Amino acid sequence: MGKTWYIFRHGLAAHGRYQGEEKLTADVLPEGKPAVIEMAEYLAQFEFDYFVSSPIPRTLTTAEIVSQKIGLDFEVDERIKDIYLESMAELRARVYEFWQELAASSRQQLLISTHGVIIAALRHFIIDGNFSDEQAYDFPDVASLLIIEDGQQTFEKTFS
Repeated sequence: MGKTWYIFRHGLAAHGRYQGEEKLTADVLPEGKPAVIEMAEYLAQFEFDYFVSSPIPRTLTTAEIVSQKIGLDFEVDERIKDIYLESMAELRARVYEFWQELAASSRQQLLISTHGVIIAALRHFIIDGNFSDEQAYDFPDVASLLIIEDGQQTFEKTFS
């Protein structure tokens, strides 16, 4: 049996594109929390042996809500933070390193709280083995969950 990747995007944190530092500081908006709670309740049916989050406030808040429902603490990993003041090549390198490390680990049920472009990169690394600039927008809406089992995406849902 191979790995199962549960990758979710943070809750609603802005009503438009992020501006400057807001990309690093925006937290989940109050109206975004119900969707995260619904996603957390859905995730409570599964067991995980690893839970990791980006260090950005909107992903940390989302991970904290999920953690309360599933009863598993999460780690923080800088490699899955949102893109900011870096090239796509730099993003690709750090997400590739993250993916390779987890792919080689003995962990089987992986839960990841992160950002759109990171989800796009992980999706394509896991399924295709590579990630191109053209795939950077291949990610779901906020408060969405992807499940990838044995290299095949088996589930995608946006919670509301």
